[in-house]
Amino acid sequence: MIIRVTRNGNLAFSTKYKTMKFSVQKMDDVTVLCLLLASSLISHECFMLKNCSSNSKCKCFNINGYLHANCSNLGLSVAPEFHPNVESVDFRLNNFLKFPSNLTRNIRYLNLEHNFIEQLTRESVHQLRNLENLSMSNNELKSIEKGTFMTFTELRHLDLSYNLQLSLSTLTNISFDLQFTRIKVLILEKVQCTYGISTAVYIEQIRHLSNTSLEQFNIASNRINHFEFGAFSYLPKTLRIFNFADNVLSFGAYLLNLGQLSNVMMLNASYQSSFHAIDPVDFNFRCKDRHENDNSDFSIDFGPHEENTGLDFNHRDYKRKRSLHFASGRPFQEEIVGGKQNTTIYLPPNLRTIYFHDNMYKYAFPTLFLNVSDTFTHVHFQNSIIYRFDGPVYGMRSVQYLDLSNNFCSRVSNDFFIDFLNIQVLNLSNNLLWESLKVDKSGKIFRNQKRLQVLDLANNKIGALPRDIFRGFSDLTYLNLSSNSLAIFNVSISHLSKLKWIDLSSNQLSSLNEEMRTTLNSLSDVRKVSLNLQNNPLRCSCSNIQFLTWIGQSRNIEFLNMNNYTWLFQNSSQKSFNNFTRLLKEMEKECASFTLVIALTSALLLVVVTIIISKIVHRYRWRIRYLYYVARRDRRNQTANKNISYHFDAFVSYADEDREFVIALVKYMEANFNLRMCIHQREFIPGTGIVDNITNAIHNSRRTICFLTSHYLSSYWCDVEINMARIESVYSRGGSNVLLFIIPKRSVIKELPLKWMDLIESKSYMEVCTQDARELSSFRDRLASTLRTDEF
Repeated sequence: MIIRVTRNGNLAFSTKYKTMKFSVQKMDDVTVLCLLLASSLISHECFMLKNCSSNSKCKCFNINGYLHANCSNLGLSVAPEFHPNVESVDFRLNNFLKFPSNLTRNIRYLNLEHNFIEQLTRESVHQLRNLENLSMSNNELKSIEKGTFMTFTELRHLDLSYNLQLSLSTLTNISFDLQFTRIKVLILEKVQCTYGISTAVYIEQIRHLSNTSLEQFNIASNRINHFEFGAFSYLPKTLRIFNFADNVLSFGAYLLNLGQLSNVMMLNASYQSSFHAIDPVDFNFRCKDRHENDNSDFSIDFGPHEENTGLDFNHRDYKRKRSLHFASGRPFQEEIVGGKQNTTIYLPPNLRTIYFHDNMYKYAFPTLFLNVSDTFTHVHFQNSIIYRFDGPVYGMRSVQYLDLSNNFCSRVSNDFFIDFLNIQVLNLSNNLLWESLKVDKSGKIFRNQKRLQVLDLANNKIGALPRDIFRGFSDLTYLNLSSNSLAIFNVSISHLSKLKWIDLSSNQLSSLNEEMRTTLNSLSDVRKVSLNLQNNPLRCSCSNIQFLTWIGQSRNIEFLNMNNYTWLFQNSSQKSFNNFTRLLKEMEKECASFTLVIALTSALLLVVVTIIISKIVHRYRWRIRYLYYVARRDRRNQTANKNISYHFDAFVSYADEDREFVIALVKYMEANFNLRMCIHQREFIPGTGIVDNITNAIHNSRRTICFLTSHYLSSYWCDVEINMARIESVYSRGGSNVLLFIIPKRSVIKELPLKWMDLIESKSYMEVCTQDARELSSFRDRLASTLRTDEF
């Protein structure tokens, strides 16, 4: 049978044959309890009895042959008389100040929760020799006399939790008595006040538990700072569940004793140093949870002749105590690997599950070696402040479930998960791992997680994922990437043949590309795939029509919460549609006419581009031919520029209006200085294109002289010649200076176009006055000297 509470507060009883529901709000406490106690089998009997107590308000009923009396919430301060056959009594929510001493010896189950009992003595309980289950949580217990529980030889379950002033010091008396019982479950949760000096658990308090058959031990919420070194060795070998959550545990030598918990299967150390909300009542309540014989503080006893220094112990003390208490098993092993000291921590050898979540410790996972058995399968480390996953953590090959969510972690190393070979569920949500994942181009972080089935990376600020980030997976079935910032999802998942659930909700996706759509179609051919794209700005436009059509035509892909999808239109408006089929038809109709417009626009654009390119080619056809000529020449001639023999010392570029002065200058230079000058009126070959002649003249001349005048600036061919010379200097002369400008009138500089100003500023030029014979003679000498040098 399965019992569950539904959302509306009803009880549902399910068996192999049928399911029954009952409204708790319409039942009294007795009927509900009757249902619960008789729920092991539907055929069991549970019927009301008119009277089993001297108090008529106590409701009695028979459950499978034994009597139960429900006297809860009646304002009782004195217990009524009960029929000798009554075996279970519920005294919850009454006003008892003392333990009821008039109960029959046949009672096996007694519930005294939420009363005002302050102490327990041997005399008050001596008659209850058959008691098996005693619950006294939420009383005002302050003391328990030694020997109180000694007579409960059948006691199996004892709950003394939430007696804030009882304190752990009473554990000495309790543990002494329990060795004479059959105790299985001991609950001492919150027997210290919420605020106060830290406490400790000492060997003296628990040493008698080694003589019991205790299986569950709960000492949560007691401000425990540490356990005395070696205390774990005094816990019974039968212990299976150990809960010391919601304390203030600090680092100490007791951690090295964890290996002594030989048969513990579950450890709960969660909520350490966690915040507790302050109730206004706390200001008026003076909690007295420290007794005269209470030695619970945060110091460690190192011996009668040595100074008590709290957690700061010297190496000699540590070695001495380790030799005394480690006989039951090695607590740790230290070794030097790669120049670093690595520590192997020995956890309980039969541990299956560890809870270490919701802690306020701030730390990074270092390289760690854990010695655990193959039964260790579940690890809960969520909701803490583990800001870096450095690792690697070895000894985790048997772990199947790992929760590291909500840890403010900003870095995970490539080797952290290297030893998690059999992990099936990995929760890394609510961290800041986007940067570590972004740089993992080859998928090293998850390279060994071939058996992983569930991966949760939600809310990690992920803006992009490398294509091969998931290449190490083969059994992945559930992938959660929700609440990130993904604008593109192009991760390789084609090899994930078992994938059936992808959550991409609350990202920045406008669509999925064609490759991803094809991959999802292939995966859905094998099994149904569920895809969640909710809360993404999905683009609803003609340019995205293929994506919309894919959604409408995908038969084996389930789009979760599709009615809640938000569609972003071209006018930036956002709408949700309950009928996607209608939306798709409207978009197909709109885009059909739009396709013709696109085709015509594309054709017109192609014509315009062709015309522009044709004009550009026509305009610069001679420059292109020159570059082509230079390229062919360079391919044939591999010698350096300095070894080339030029036919002319200079090619003179000038306007026809200035030819009289230029021709006279050329003749003078050739006659008096033995220079070879090239001018177009004499050296250009008839029948050859002008640009070809210009190209050959510039190429065969060491220098190009430009005679800059107002006529030169307005000449088209002079513009061609100066640009050809410029190209020659860049492509054929290795950037060497080829151009030399002669300026007869300085005023011409003001008329230069902007495209030539850089030439005047970066190249050499000479000024000459054509009217002054003396200055003209000096100019000729300087020009000759310049043309004879290799550089100027």
